[in-house]
Amino acid sequence: MTDAVPIEEPVPPVPEAVAEVEAAPPEAAVPASAEVPAAALFEIEHPIGPVRQGVLDHLVDSEGPQTVAQIIAGHGNYSRGTIESAIKREFDAGRIERVAPGTYRLAPPRPAEPPKPAPPSEPEQVRSDGHTAEAWLAALDAYFTAPSSWPVEKLGPPPGARDNVIPVDIRLRFNERVRKREQRRKEAEAALARQAAADAELRNQLLAACNGNYSASLQVDDLAPVREALKVLPLDRVVMVVRQKVDRRCYPANPPLASWRDPIFLRALAEEFCRAFAIPGLVKEWGAAGKPPAAKAQSSPPAGEMPDDNIDRSHHDSEHAPPGPHSLPGAAPPAPDMSREAASASEPSPAVSVTPEQENSSTVPPAQPDRIPDGIPTTAYVAPTRESVLAAFARNRTPPPPAPQPRPAQPQPRPPERLAEPEPISDEGWEELIAGFMAGMVNWNVRRLGGEPGSQDCRAPRSVLRRFGL
Repeated sequence: MTDAVPIEEPVPPVPEAVAEVEAAPPEAAVPASAEVPAAALFEIEHPIGPVRQGVLDHLVDSEGPQTVAQIIAGHGNYSRGTIESAIKREFDAGRIERVAPGTYRLAPPRPAEPPKPAPPSEPEQVRSDGHTAEAWLAALDAYFTAPSSWPVEKLGPPPGARDNVIPVDIRLRFNERVRKREQRRKEAEAALARQAAADAELRNQLLAACNGNYSASLQVDDLAPVREALKVLPLDRVVMVVRQKVDRRCYPANPPLASWRDPIFLRALAEEFCRAFAIPGLVKEWGAAGKPPAAKAQSSPPAGEMPDDNIDRSHHDSEHAPPGPHSLPGAAPPAPDMSREAASASEPSPAVSVTPEQENSSTVPPAQPDRIPDGIPTTAYVAPTRESVLAAFARNRTPPPPAPQPRPAQPQPRPPERLAEPEPISDEGWEELIAGFMAGMVNWNVRRLGGEPGSQDCRAPRSVLRRFGL
């Protein structure tokens, strides 16, 4: 079985293949000796994509070598560049060969390569005492299994003697090996104990669901089939199947369960899985066939970080000036400085000559007025805008009368609802209801089904009640 390879995307044609296609005549002369043996056709494997596999299939099904144009004609669903790229890749892989410009055939089978010999294992280094480390460790393992197996004449006194010659590093390696073995043994025993406790709890739940209707061998029977079923079924559904098929309160004719491998019991578990999971999944999948996938709402991209200073500094007097008041092109001119104008007005013009008498006269400045003379603006001039003009017109306009509010519509009386008549219950439905009620899994609907099974006002058929001994 070969691994699946994704479909190859169309790629631009290879320059070499294009040149061969353009230079090749419609029918190239092929030597008669270029025949592929029939045995080669059965040795071709296809661990490749569908386009390359289609090229090989076309060469297998055709008689003699094929030109690139013939191969493209045999694949009407792919573009020319895709076919030429597949041909080039198969040629590089050695599965096809070129017999003429733009003409290809299947390559003859290559001889099977002999298996590579395994690299020789390096011999273990011999220690200064004339023995290898593995020889020391093997001897120590054998000694703790059978103390009489220690070769005294070869390795000296046994490990228990004070004058033994066991190297220190060998002792450390052997102690570490013994420690790991003991740890693995304890972990295995703990795992077995946990599994035994889980099996005992599971067995008690299943036997309680049987309500005594089982053979004595079921108490020691292997729970492997039930554990395998629990991989796809919840425990509550397995317990429900046990009650339905074993508990005589659900059905008096249920036979006693002798083994957890009973085919009838396992079949009931399989049917429960299909009814609870497989069938609803298939219904959902088949119902959604042909529908377009729901479009996912695209989330807005995250807002980027705002710069600390987003002021356009191109309008500043200096590009290195800090953020602050600056003049923009087209803005209203600033208000005139009254103090500077007054000072300039008090100074004489250069064209006017000043006499020495006037210059030596009193230097006391003239008295300043208590208020700004009329005609001099006190605030900066602001050009009117369209919004300010419209707001001025709106203030002088008479507001329109309020529109009358529509009256709320009178609520129409709702017609009385017709209650659907309950569907009649079949005998099989009555059996399932009574079985579930007796097992404690169904609440009896007294309003619809009458009194509980066994009472005089129960609406269940008498024949069904007789089957349950009621």
